[in-house]
Amino acid sequence: MEAFPFQYRVTKKESGHREMPMSFDELKFVHVLSGTCCWNINGEIFSVEKDDVLIFSRKDQRYIQEVTSSEPLVMEQVIFLPITVYPAEECVALFFETEKCSLLPKNHEYHTKILEDFASIRTEMSEDLPWKNEWIANRITSMAITAARLLGLERKNSSVTGRAQYRTVCEALAYLHENLGEDLSRERVAAALYISPSHLSRIFKEYTGVTLQEYIVRCRVERAVALIRNGKRPIDAAFESGFGSTSGFYRAFSAVTGKKPKDF
Repeated sequence: MEAFPFQYRVTKKESGHREMPMSFDELKFVHVLSGTCCWNINGEIFSVEKDDVLIFSRKDQRYIQEVTSSEPLVMEQVIFLPITVYPAEECVALFFETEKCSLLPKNHEYHTKILEDFASIRTEMSEDLPWKNEWIANRITSMAITAARLLGLERKNSSVTGRAQYRTVCEALAYLHENLGEDLSRERVAAALYISPSHLSRIFKEYTGVTLQEYIVRCRVERAVALIRNGKRPIDAAFESGFGSTSGFYRAFSAVTGKKPKDF
């Protein structure tokens, strides 16, 4: 999964296991496969059992206070790395800025959907089929969309103005990803959306947590990584991703990934 800005992993904790308080700069989905435990999240205790799903924001302080079952606690996790801002026509990754975590009720309409995504990822991880990584990426992106709906809309859609701005940012994201290889100046994007450049900059930063240009650079680097992993030369991947110069590409690539193109 190194080609994608998210990870899937399975962890196992023995009975009586305890952890120390920690803070994390990431958003994470956790599904309990077996066992029970007490989880301390921002000072509040949650009793967690098989088939529970937790969604942590990146600002949560969380740790396992104690594994309470005689059988091992086994959990699978999808972790969204800090550089990730997911695009989708009806999804903005607002969940990266939320102040809230969630223990998803088992009767919630999204609970079954998330378990299905986890099951699909688990199956793909155990087999070596063509397009394995691409399939996993699609399922994890599906989970990202679910997270945005659960957490992001709750924070920003409390007014008519908020809903209109949210739709505008969604339209901006769709436009950016359809035109990554083109000129994406602030003025051009704003003109395509029939709004002022200053208004676009303000609401984009408010809703995504990054500036328009920071987002564009990250997305271009992520596209370049995917192209390189699929056999493209770095120079070809750079221009296909919308970079206008090799020097700019290498600077951006290092800043976003912390690596060089040859490392992929």
